[in-house]
Amino acid sequence: LVFSIAAVWGIFSLYIRSHDESQMAVSIVDQGNAIQRLANETGASVNYVEKNGVIRHLSFNWSDATQQNTRLLVDDFLSRYADIFGIGDSKAQLTLIDSRQDQNGNTFTYRQIYQGVPVYGSALAFHVSTQGVLDWYEGGYIPDLSISVSPKINSEQALQIIQDQHGGEEILVVEEPELMIYDSRVFGVNGMIGTRLVWDQTIMTETSYLEYLIDANTGEIIQAQSALMEDLSYEIFDAHNQWWKI
Repeated sequence: LVFSIAAVWGIFSLYIRSHDESQMAVSIVDQGNAIQRLANETGASVNYVEKNGVIRHLSFNWSDATQQNTRLLVDDFLSRYADIFGIGDSKAQLTLIDSRQDQNGNTFTYRQIYQGVPVYGSALAFHVSTQGVLDWYEGGYIPDLSISVSPKINSEQALQIIQDQHGGEEILVVEEPELMIYDSRVFGVNGMIGTRLVWDQTIMTETSYLEYLIDANTGEIIQAQSALMEDLSYEIFDAHNQWWKI
């Protein structure tokens, strides 16, 4: 869904979306209030994309004359508008993993980490223009995250579950297993299975090269997909319609 806050706030503020309270505690009204506050403080409309309670895109213009450091500008924004994302303690949950500069400014990308455990696939990218204005965000994460990070099965048991899937076929561990938090909402998909603590394990056999996600409490195979990446040339366009070739 794509919204302009100036156009839809009157309707948007009338309801709270309820979608399985066990996995989506984020309050849409609180989220909307924070976006409205951002629009009021900047004096301009805020365009955004929301999917399953996750803000996937923001287009806006926000700056702070007292903050000249572009990285700290993003941190200040996250502290002030935490309700937009449903990440209560951004300093504790968001870790900077990449910083890039180009002719248009700086892009800072964060990863969500909860109690020391990374959120699988999470990334929140914020762009600060050369004029020192925070003007767009793109990303995926888990809002209002609350989960036990103590697994009931260990990595060796998870590997045995994978081995059982391949029968007597010999498997080679490509990467050491990593404990992670998985929720399909990170990728813009309805989170029907909820938020899970998982073991992320990549293995190789004579016939396959696979990444497994094993539920760290039940042993259920959440995902088994090819870990092979094809080398392709493709083009992407950012929020300002700037062209990039990869």
